[in-house]
Amino acid sequence: MEDTSGLSGAAPIWNDVMRFAAERLSDGQPRGFSEPPGIIDEVICGVSGAKPSEWCPSEKTESFAFDQPPLPKEQDLWRKAWVDTYTLELASAECPDFADEKEGLKVDDPWARIWLEEDDDGIDWAEEMGFEEGELFYIPSDYCDEDSPRPIIAFTEPNPGNTITTSPLSIFGKASGTSEFTEWGLEYRFEGEEGGWPDLHISDTPFEQPEKLFDWDIRGIRNGRITLRLTVRSERGGSASVTLPLVILQPTPTPTPTLTPTATLTPTETPPPTSSPTPSATPTRTHTPTFVPPP
Repeated sequence: MEDTSGLSGAAPIWNDVMRFAAERLSDGQPRGFSEPPGIIDEVICGVSGAKPSEWCPSEKTESFAFDQPPLPKEQDLWRKAWVDTYTLELASAECPDFADEKEGLKVDDPWARIWLEEDDDGIDWAEEMGFEEGELFYIPSDYCDEDSPRPIIAFTEPNPGNTITTSPLSIFGKASGTSEFTEWGLEYRFEGEEGGWPDLHISDTPFEQPEKLFDWDIRGIRNGRITLRLTVRSERGGSASVTLPLVILQPTPTPTPTLTPTATLTPTETPPPTSSPTPSATPTRTHTPTFVPPP
């Protein structure tokens, strides 16, 4: 079968064997196939082969022996389940605080997971099934119990709904875990906004008792309703979050009056004194003596 596909190798072999068998078993007079008793038709998920759950992307009809029906829809590849977000185990009455309903695939085989996450064909298949890269979630089998790691997380100050009028805003709380803690992060978002949560601070220092988590300089932050979110992350890739609604109402800064400059009068240039011409000296008239003839 090296360098041979099922179409060019297995299918022709199967065809030859069946033709030979039909001739041999029918004494050279093969006849049409008649469905034997005990056959049932069932609608199944076209990908998993189980009865389709409501999240199965495609369906088809297949024939089954009546005593070998397809798996029930509860065992379909596509499932939804309530999951503890910190441990990524199935939520239970012992871990009710951070439960979230998630949709994913029930894949327990580690090699199948490697194929889905690392093999190009597996990655392409997951994308065809509607899972974006990095968004594939595996439905867990174990339930969260009293021995499971638990997040230690809470805001302790300010109180929910407080109006914040001064800067900096000192934020106190607890951010840790009973085990498997990796880091915590503080984020915020204004009411009515969609999209991401801008980071305020991230730290891997655990705070099991109330401590000051961060001093937030809110100068320049616009007024309005705002939500802080504190998230603790675990080694399993899970997380747990709590939120704190606040109102930012900083006084509008009084604008510094702009002094209107007083018009400076341009001094009139004093013309230089006009010098009076020095009168020319009147020449002294020289007396010409009168000539007197001699007697």
